[in-house]
Amino acid sequence: MITVLTLFEAYTKPTRFKKASVNRRAEYSVWILPVGTERDGDIDDVLARDGIRVLERVSEQEAERCAEGIRRKFKTAGVEAKKELLCND
Repeated sequence: MITVLTLFEAYTKPTRFKKASVNRRAEYSVWILPVGTERDGDIDDVLARDGIRVLERVSEQEAERCAEGIRRKFKTAGVEAKKELLCND
């Protein structure tokens, strides 16, 4: 079982010189999580540890097309794949 995650990037990630801030653009990223998103903890920690980033900073439509394509490919290969949408708030 894998999870294909579409993540709405509501906040920019902090850097060494810049704090996290509100992302004024409607940007999404697509991730593959081999163990799903059911674990406890912050989604950023889960993604850093277990996630595979496929796309970042794309429109909702592009992210949705990509996520559905990945889900179909895993299903064709016999792997159960679910889709989830989260926000990095």
